[in-house]
Amino acid sequence: MRIVLLGGASIMALAASPALAAKPVSNAAILERLNALEAKVDALQAENNDLHRQIDQQQATVATIPSQVTTAVAAAAPPPPPPAPALPKQTQTAWSYVPQFTSPDGSFTFKPRGILDVDYAAFNERRGGYDYNNGTQIRRGRFGFDGTAFKQLAWRIEGEWVGGQTTLLDAYVAYTGIKNLTLTAGQLKIPAGLEANSSDSFNEFMERGMANSAFGAVGGERRVGLTVAYVNPWLTATGGLYGANESISRNTTTPDEVWGYNGRVTVEPINDARHLIHLGASAYHVKDLAGNSVTLADRPNVRVDNGNIESVTIAGTNPAGGPQTGVSDATYYGFEGGQCMAPSRCRASTITCTSIGSEMRRR
Repeated sequence: MRIVLLGGASIMALAASPALAAKPVSNAAILERLNALEAKVDALQAENNDLHRQIDQQQATVATIPSQVTTAVAAAAPPPPPPAPALPKQTQTAWSYVPQFTSPDGSFTFKPRGILDVDYAAFNERRGGYDYNNGTQIRRGRFGFDGTAFKQLAWRIEGEWVGGQTTLLDAYVAYTGIKNLTLTAGQLKIPAGLEANSSDSFNEFMERGMANSAFGAVGGERRVGLTVAYVNPWLTATGGLYGANESISRNTTTPDEVWGYNGRVTVEPINDARHLIHLGASAYHVKDLAGNSVTLADRPNVRVDNGNIESVTIAGTNPAGGPQTGVSDATYYGFEGGQCMAPSRCRASTITCTSIGSEMRRR
């Protein structure tokens, strides 16, 4: 009860105090005080804006310091040395089976080529028949060069060294600057069938078929002439005009050079990485046969024996000032076909010698 009485007395005393008595304030005084407060807020805002501007200026100054340092370092550093001169392009050399050399601009190429075939044969034949000879033989010993010039010319020269003799095989220049066309001049293989025109490096058997060898000696093999060839992915057409092999010289027995024309067309309606169908036909006609004679012959399927197992000769005469008799010309037709369905393959050639013309004439 004592605490409550004391608290009540205190409240009554505060209420009676003259300091807490309400004093009336005029509107003008309130407005004056509000204006003074607003002025202080404006001053603070201006000061705050000024501080922000100073901070922005300091940040811009700091941002330029790295570039100023880089510029100063670059100005103090010595100038870089001049770039080294470009090295001249060198001749390129590529290796596959043999090296191939290419000029710096690719306009010229050069590479060696060659093949070496060595045969050994031992025969076991019945007595009374043909007596085959056993032994060894360097069947092919060839060396030459391939190349290109000015990116539009291709050339080859190749010789053979066997049997103690030197023979020129290929010696030609080909122009390839026209799309799908090739013009070739020199001594080269004439177009005369699939087997005859296959490379010696890729024969299915040790030697070509007897018919190819026999008729090839009449108007095929390698001869001096001019060839025009058209090639696209599924068709080839080749034709040309040819004389004799470069080894044939003119004399009283062979006064005029044999000459002829050849053609070959092939189609490959199917030709991809694992499938191939090949069909073709070829023909040639030759005139002024040497000595007015022709021989159709071939040796066994290996050349070690070196004898002829078949030989037919139609001999002619060519006396000086006398009548000439014998063979004047020969015509050949051939058909070819090939099939490849990996991993198997086969090919065939059919050869027909349609006519061998004869003659008797006086000079």
